[in-house]
Amino acid sequence: MFKNILHTAVVRFLNAILTLVIAILSSRYLGAEAYGRIALFMLDLSVLMLIAETVAGSAIVYYLPRKQIGEILTVTYLWLALFMVVTIVAGIALTFFDTISGLILPEGLVVWLPILVLLYGISGIHSYVILAKEDVQKYNTLSMIQMLIFAGVLSCLIFGLNRTGAEVYIWSLTTSYTVSALLSVLFVFGTEKNVRFGISQQTFNELWQFGSKAQLASFFHLVNRRFSFYFINGTLGKSVLGVYNLSLQLVEGVNIISNSISTVLFARLSNQNSSRYNTEITLQLLKIAVTLTSVVLLLIIALPASLFAIFGKDFYGVQFTIMILSPGVIALSVNNILSHYFSGTGKPKHNTRASGAGLAFTIILVVPALKYYGLTGAAIVTSLAYFAAASYQLIVFVLITKIRISQLLPSKTDIDALSIVYKRFKQKKH
Repeated sequence: MFKNILHTAVVRFLNAILTLVIAILSSRYLGAEAYGRIALFMLDLSVLMLIAETVAGSAIVYYLPRKQIGEILTVTYLWLALFMVVTIVAGIALTFFDTISGLILPEGLVVWLPILVLLYGISGIHSYVILAKEDVQKYNTLSMIQMLIFAGVLSCLIFGLNRTGAEVYIWSLTTSYTVSALLSVLFVFGTEKNVRFGISQQTFNELWQFGSKAQLASFFHLVNRRFSFYFINGTLGKSVLGVYNLSLQLVEGVNIISNSISTVLFARLSNQNSSRYNTEITLQLLKIAVTLTSVVLLLIIALPASLFAIFGKDFYGVQFTIMILSPGVIALSVNNILSHYFSGTGKPKHNTRASGAGLAFTIILVVPALKYYGLTGAAIVTSLAYFAAASYQLIVFVLITKIRISQLLPSKTDIDALSIVYKRFKQKKH
């Protein structure tokens, strides 16, 4: 398992570098207003994919070891096709409501939403199948290829064809996910030779029941992170939204640490029945994730302000916003690990409740915070929402597992375990 975590961490680190390159290209050459339009588009796409993944999402990882792959693929394919049609109809309907569409829909980009829902969905379904089989390296390869193509196409359009505007970003994203979707299908059916497709009402019900709880938690989590986007767009404009979006992307990029760990943890817990093992491995990985996240954030905050000029003159002040968001990102690392613990052990309801706690802070505080403190206020509210969610999860984790509070603190055992993993990793390299 630790080999998979290290492999995932390396890939996520490389992806983070590519994400940084994409952020630099987009902010520097497309401008703050275009970056704001992109932020709205990606938020809308994220909301749509959360709904799509109610059936065609993480529930696949949990149920594939327990179900026939053909039944799961049939149900998820049909669900994705139906949802794409609903997305198109909803998009057309919203155009008749100018006030709402102007607030939540990025002008000129709406037509790309159903296309990317389809591509994201196809790639996601087959990626979850790969992850359920604990083929983490293949799962990571898909992610890496998608990011390489995204960065490569974006660079070619900006420097080779001298194109600018938010559309350049969307074209690059669409190209990368087209390739990712095709490869994911080839990866799955290259190993699954005797897939028997068939509709199963029971499979749909089980995917729905598990997925709806998990995705409701993810929806609340997304709202905690991005709900303020709509208010920033409506009150401060797309350029300011672009600056805030870049700040969030940079600071949340640190979560490659907890995301790498939690991805492998989820796959492992979904295939385990020992509650003691689940508790011990989650506790150990939780402490590692929080420690590493804190160290990296401190290093980012300590960077010279002049380095942030690489993002362009429109993005002055990003470093201060990052500093305000940092405590919340540490809490987010806790949230990532414990969310995958609860999902992997069949208790996703606690993720929903945790995200609901954070959402309450966001809804109550975001409007006055923006009014009196601008982007700083939005950053403070985001951090508070992360803390509320992580605090709830920690309390529930302690109550369920009956661990002592002192066990949440780093111990010599944790350091020894990390040292052993590092030594094994060095030995395998030689």
